[in-house]
Amino acid sequence: MNVKDPKELLDPAIEGTLNLLRAAKSAGVDRFILTSSIVSTMDMTLGGPWADRTYGPDDWNPVTYEIAISGRLQGMLLYVASKALQEKTAWDFAKQHPEVKLTSVNPTMIFGPTIQFLPSTESLQGSPRLFWDMIAKQIVYPDTMPLCCDVRDVAAVHVEALNNEATFGKRLLIGKEKYTMWQGGKLILEKRPDVGKAGRLPQLPETDPAKVMPICDIDSSLVEGFGLKLRSFEESLLDMIDPLLELDSKTSQ
Repeated sequence: MNVKDPKELLDPAIEGTLNLLRAAKSAGVDRFILTSSIVSTMDMTLGGPWADRTYGPDDWNPVTYEIAISGRLQGMLLYVASKALQEKTAWDFAKQHPEVKLTSVNPTMIFGPTIQFLPSTESLQGSPRLFWDMIAKQIVYPDTMPLCCDVRDVAAVHVEALNNEATFGKRLLIGKEKYTMWQGGKLILEKRPDVGKAGRLPQLPETDPAKVMPICDIDSSLVEGFGLKLRSFEESLLDMIDPLLELDSKTSQ
């Protein structure tokens, strides 16, 4: 993620959110669900997700706009800053307008089946590419966010938030499942052996390179209180790659 000027990424995230909230409020809308990110809770200077600690709804990424535009943040750190500042903007707006009922949903990495039409796997975007490129291109991406959730569970949390007044003013953290790229690759080999037999997966090391790093915990007690049965990493991963394998088989014939 390379931009010449940090403002190219930051300002649309911040101003776009603020303009949307203002326009909706002017139209009489007072209930908002903001899809944010778990990185808004994480202090990246202390390791972010790679830390022996628990992040909860009261935790905030301490980045400021001044730091973000200084040029000291590059790539993923700048993206993380944009997500944190976007959410802070929304909560500041809600504080200034007490009649606004805001809830944020803060997921970790999102996996699970895609619903958009894909003419081929080449048009695939977003997090599914992490493991699809492992299969299709033998690329093993670095571990960046070692916690995940399922897109269907994230959708269910949004619906619950819309229908539950107890979520007003709350940040709903979702995504306690821990994983690494190595674990995902090994899981595909175990559960979908035909992929491995076809030589489509890269050679993985005997042990997980990320095993030596601590992985944080997430306080998702508010979401767990909804009584939802959240899906495992295994279910999310397999439900994500199976349709892609089928699509790839059809389009490559």
